[in-house]
Amino acid sequence: MIVLRSIGGLGNQMFEYAFARNLELKNNEKLQIDIGAYKKYKIRDYELDKLNVKYEKFDAGFKYKFIRLTQVLYHCIHRGIKIIRRTPFLGKTVYKLLVELGFIYNFDFCYYATPKIKRNNNYVYGYFQSEKYFIENKDIICSELKVK
Repeated sequence: MIVLRSIGGLGNQMFEYAFARNLELKNNEKLQIDIGAYKKYKIRDYELDKLNVKYEKFDAGFKYKFIRLTQVLYHCIHRGIKIIRRTPFLGKTVYKLLVELGFIYNFDFCYYATPKIKRNNNYVYGYFQSEKYFIENKDIICSELKVK
């Protein structure tokens, strides 16, 4: 299962979906989208439901608080690395380590090659703003990112 935590405006939502959908297609997994952030996020609304996207609604069970904790920790680590290394990027090594653990988190503004996922449950959180993240299934994904 792949769980995408969606956040941001429509453009960010489309990149997030494209990345997670590509993972779903490559790994033959189910995609669920967590839209819980939009309850408090007053700047933007969740808009993907107006497109021809394919996913299941995320069922926030008992693991939800743990997943949210990992996302908060990611932001703390990201901030700490920015201060210590004086760079805005976590880097490939940290990204690959997180992917190995099933946490595919990336708010860096650069592309990191995503290794094949090895876990049954993978959590996606970030913007993934590069066509390189979904180029293998670009035609399928672009056809889904059209207005209903």
